[in-house]
Amino acid sequence: MILANLLATLITNPIDVCVTKIMTQQQPKYTGFWQCLVSVYREEGARKFLSGVHPRFMLNFFNGALYLYVYDRFVQSVSSIYD
Repeated sequence: MILANLLATLITNPIDVCVTKIMTQQQPKYTGFWQCLVSVYREEGARKFLSGVHPRFMLNFFNGALYLYVYDRFVQSVSSIYD
């Protein structure tokens, strides 16, 4: 679960960075997602795409752990009803 979470966070974080930049722009600097992706890479470098990875990873990790805990409890309670 940890490796899958890390991989998903690393893949989706650049998308989140670009979407956030597009949504919060005051003047129309970016015309689309791909243009934003290229501009951010050229102007701010590849490190910008990794900004905020740690908090997002931790949020996804705890969210996944909570989901698995609730799911496990649900399965146990349902199986106890039908056993």
